This record gives sequence, structure tokens and C-alpha cells, in this order.
Amino acid sequence: GAARFVPPAWQSLECDPASAPQTVGSSFSKSINQWRQSWILLQLSLNVQKWKQPEVTREGLWRAFMRLDAMGESLSRVEGELAYLRLADALVDYRAPLPLTLLVTPTELRALQSLVAGEVDSVRDTALRPGVDPVHAPLNEGPAQASTLNRLQQPGIVSDAPLAQLSDADEQAFKMARTARGLRFAIGNRLRQLLRSMAAIAVEQGTLQHLDDIHFLYFDELWQLWMGSALPASANKAVIGDRKLRYLDDGLQGAPDWKMDQVGYGFGGGQRLSPLLRGLTLVPGSAEGAIRRVCSAWCLNKVQPGDIVVVDEVDPAWLPWLVQAAGLVIAQQDPANGAASLAVTYGIPAIWGASDVMHSVQDALQGTLDATHGKLAMASDMNNDDVTVQ
Repeated sequence: GAARFVPPAWQSLECDPASAPQTVGSSFSKSINQWRQSWILLQLSLNVQKWKQPEVTREGLWRAFMRLDAMGESLSRVEGELAYLRLADALVDYRAPLPLTLLVTPTELRALQSLVAGEVDSVRDTALRPGVDPVHAPLNEGPAQASTLNRLQQPGIVSDAPLAQLSDADEQAFKMARTARGLRFAIGNRLRQLLRSMAAIAVEQGTLQHLDDIHFLYFDELWQLWMGSALPASANKAVIGDRKLRYLDDGLQGAPDWKMDQVGYGFGGGQRLSPLLRGLTLVPGSAEGAIRRVCSAWCLNKVQPGDIVVVDEVDPAWLPWLVQAAGLVIAQQDPANGAASLAVTYGIPAIWGASDVMHSVQDALQGTLDATHGKLAMASDMNNDDVTVQ
């Protein structure tokens, strides 16, 4: 299952998931693994619920940081097994998008339903975040991206496109993955609070310039800073500034598809503009509007009602922003992609399987999406009067 996401040049020509050998006792092993994963998730849930912000001392904060780190290690093992092994194999059997309820948490689902009903303010007052990255601020904390949330662009449309009907075992596995994702956000929220408390001490002592600088330290640098009360030379002001620029550049343009000798290739979009792109019909319909290429949570604040949003991988936390799109273009044909489930659930015209679309569109170009025939047509270039030099 995971082989579907490997670049084509690296895939085996003889790879056939259906013909994979079944080992004796595999069902028993799966049952044991599922029980173990459920137990670990339960223990982590209890630990998160019992978590209390530690005393603001150097030792207290560091010990709390280590506890969160250990919780994250346990969670990553379970979530990695589910995502890269169990779910990847299960998805081979499905062609239609999964139900939204298996991808988003109850809180996120209520937020989506509120936006569709036009209750935008109720969503902006929540602690939801556009991503698990601790740098992202929750919506109820300013500044955040809450002001860019709008309601569904085309209310009242019902899609005839089907959603996948999962087996009981697969449904249980996706529910576990949803629980694991919720725990990742919960640990991330606590990690963010803890790191900001640690950063406040460092800023007060003059070893860091800004609270957010702590997010751009490697672990060994943070350890040296905390234990030695001095910022190591490998993380001087210039280095931290460079890391911030690279972080934001990846967030706004897209991270490299692959790297060799520390050089990124396939970076960003608009390298090979194509006037016409084709994909597979997901939800029939049409839309005209500006192209919005979303490659990270940092790009969500660019989405405006009526845009044609182009995406590849999608975190379910992005869906409150994507729901305002007039049309969706999805690079992969992945049943677990939240954008695909969103399009089917709320009848947003969409195509998927447009494999090279992230490299072949340019932000803010005018586009026409004919989802019924699987086509996205774009203007040749932007009007020169619309170009702003920054």
C-alpha cells in the first residue's frame, strides 16, 4: 500500500499488492498489534488529561519537556505503524473517499458544520489550530488565521458522488488513527505552552531575542542553551534567521520534492505552467476563479471564497478553510485525503489524480474548472497591472 506513494521511478514494475504473500498467523498478529496500539493510545489519553503545566523553574520545565518528548515518541510509533503499514494496505481496497467522520475529530466536524451553517464567529472563538506545528497559534489567540475563515461558498448543494463503505476492521483502524491524530494535537498544544515558558526565561536572560526563536533550535542546541545558559555558536542570530526564512519559504512555496547533497529539487510551483491540466472527475460541476495553491497551513490565509484551490496532501485541520472554495483540484487519488472527502460531502466541484498539478499552476492565475470532464484550464499569465513588487 505504501508503495503507491513512492515516486514512479522507484516503484517496482512487478509490485502487485493483491499478490502479497499471507504469512501464517498474520490475523493473530494483527489482533495483537491492534490491542497493543489501543492500549498505548488509552494510556497516552490518560496522561494528556492528567497533564498539568509545571512549575516555572529551569529543572521543572526541562523535566516536563522530557515527559512530553517521551509521550510523543510513544505516539509516533503507533501513528507510524497505522499510517505507513495498516492503513496504507487497507486503502488499496477502496476507490471512493472516506467519510469525513473517520478523518476529523468531533470538534473539527462541529467547526465545519458551523461554517456551512454560516456561524463563522463561533469557529473563530475556538482553540482549533490550522496544523499541529507548535508555531501555529490557535484561532482564539491573536494574531492567528481566524479572520480568514468564511462559510461554504456554495451552500445547499448535494453531491451524488459516493463515499467509501469500510469493513468493520478497517473502520476501527481509521478511528484509532483519528484518535492518534487528536493526541498529536493535544501534545502539540502542551508542548507549545511549555516551549514558550522556556523561551520566556531565555529571552529574559538575553540568550534568545524572541519567544518564537526556540522553535528553530535543534534538540542538542536547546539542551546546551538550557544546561549552559548560553546559545551555542551553531544557532547564532544569523543561523536562526536563516532557518526562519527557509521554514517560511517551504511553507509558502512548498518543500522540495526530494533532496540530494543538501540541494532541493522540484521546489515550489509555477515551474512548468500548463494551460490545460487533466484529472479524474470526483464531484461533477464547474467553477471559475483565482487559483490558490495550498502546500502548507501557512498558505491557508490566502484562500478566498470563490477560489479554485489546488492541493496535494491535506491535513484535516485545513478543511475549515478549504470548505469556502468554489472548486478543488487534488494531486493524488487518495481515498484518505480530507479534501476529497470534503468535496463529496458538501458537493464542491472537484477533480483528483492530477498528478503534476502542484508544479504546473501559479498562484493567483485565473482558472476554469470543468470537473465534469476532468479539466482545469488556466490563463496564460497574470495581468502586469496586478503584479506587486515587494
